[in-house]
Amino acid sequence: NAYLATTTAAANETTTPLMTAGLYTVAASHTTADGRETLALTMDNSPTLLHSLAFNYGVINWVTKGMFLGSRKLYLNPENDDVLNGNWIYAPALHPACESNDTCPRYIVTGPDLQVLATWQTALQSDSRFQSFRETMAFNGVGTTWFDPTDPVFGAIKSLNSQFWWISHTWDHSDLDCYTTDSNGNCVPATLAQSLSELNQNIAVAPTLGIALDQTSMVTPYNGGLSNAQFLQAARQVGIQYVVYPQLPTSPNIPIVNTLAQPIVEVTRMNNNLFDDSSSPDTGVSGSWPDEYNAQFGPNGATPLYSQNQTYSQILDIESQTFLQNILSYAPYPTTFHIASMYAYDGTHSLYTDLFDAITMKYKNLFTLPVLSVNLESIGALLTSRASYNASGVVGVYTPGVSVVLTTTKAATIPVTGICSQASCGAYGGQIQDNVVMAAQSTVTI
Repeated sequence: NAYLATTTAAANETTTPLMTAGLYTVAASHTTADGRETLALTMDNSPTLLHSLAFNYGVINWVTKGMFLGSRKLYLNPENDDVLNGNWIYAPALHPACESNDTCPRYIVTGPDLQVLATWQTALQSDSRFQSFRETMAFNGVGTTWFDPTDPVFGAIKSLNSQFWWISHTWDHSDLDCYTTDSNGNCVPATLAQSLSELNQNIAVAPTLGIALDQTSMVTPYNGGLSNAQFLQAARQVGIQYVVYPQLPTSPNIPIVNTLAQPIVEVTRMNNNLFDDSSSPDTGVSGSWPDEYNAQFGPNGATPLYSQNQTYSQILDIESQTFLQNILSYAPYPTTFHIASMYAYDGTHSLYTDLFDAITMKYKNLFTLPVLSVNLESIGALLTSRASYNASGVVGVYTPGVSVVLTTTKAATIPVTGICSQASCGAYGGQIQDNVVMAAQSTVTI
C-alpha cells in the first residue's frame, strides 16, 4: 500500500517532494528550522518487495550523506554445468522412470548452440550496464571421447574459449560420495586415487580443447564430495580453492569454510526454476519447460502455486522477476544453469537467452548502474574478504570536513564509500569506493 499525501511546510521549514504518484507525494525530505532532516517514504516496505529493494541503498546513502563503511555493487554470475556431458531431457510420458533406467532423451551441446550463446552474449555486452557479462562453463572432459574429432563442437569451443570462463566439473560426472558400490549395494566414496583421476584427466584435456582452465575453482557432480576427505585431499593437491555449494552462509556474502579441508571454501550457488532437463518453450514435446514447470507448480503439480497452468511467457515473467530481486540483493553468488537450456530451439533463441532477455529488460527499465560478472575465483576472494571484514572489529569515525579514522582489531581489507585513501580510487554509481588494507590492531587516518 502507498499512503497518498500532499506536502505543506511550516514557517521556516522546507519540504521537498522526491517522488510522486499522480498529484500526490509518496516520498519527501523535510528540514526543520533548527536544521534537523527527515526522509519519509509513505508506502509499505519489506525485504521482498521490488520497490524496497530499489530504494534501500538510497535510504542508507541519504542518512549517511554518502560516507560509510562498506560498499555496494550489483552482480549477475551465471554458471553452466555439464558441457560435453549433456543432460537428460524431460519427457512427460517417460518421467521419472527413464531417469532410473537411463532411457530419457539426452541433449549434448553442439557447435552451433555455443555460437548462438556467444553471439547473444556479445550483443548484451554492448549495453554499458552489462559490459562485463560472461558465462562460466563447467565441463566434463569425458565427452571428448564421444564425438568424432572433426565435430564442430570442438572448433566452437576453441574459437569461443575467451568469451567464457571455464572450470572443471570432473572427468565423467561420477558421484564422488557413491563412486562405486560394495557387494551389498552400499555406496563407497571415491578414493584419493580415483579423485585425482577425475580431476587430473580434466586438467590434462583442457589444453587440447583450447580451454584456459581456472584450476582454482570447480563444480562437483551433484554438489557432492564435500564430506569425502579423500576427494578433498585430492582437490587440495591439484590447487582447488573454491567449490560451489547450494546452501546460504550464516551471514550474507561470506564463504562456507569446509572444516575437513581448509583452506578450501564453499561458495554459495543459487538454484532456480529453469530446470536442468528443460530445453524447449513448447508444450507436449521432450524438454518442455512449460510442461515440467506446471507439473511442479501448476494446480495439479507436486507443489501447486498457481490456480492455472502457466504459459511460457508467464513463466518468463515470474522467474525473471525473481532474478531481478536477486540482483538487487548485492550478492555475488553464482547461479546454476545446465547445458540443455542452451539448446537453440529455433536456431537463434534458447530458454537461457529468453530468460536473460526478460531479466535484463526489467533491469534496464529501472536502473543505469552496471551489473558486474566475475569468475568463481574472484567470487571466492570477495566472500573471503567479506568474512575478514566482518571479523576485523573495524570502527570508523567521521569528522565532517576533517577526516575519517579507521581502527581495527584484526587484519582485513576495509571497504569504504565516499572517501579515498590513495592517489586514485575506483567508483561505482558515481560514488568513490576504496579498499583500505589494514593490519591487526592498527589505525588509519584518511
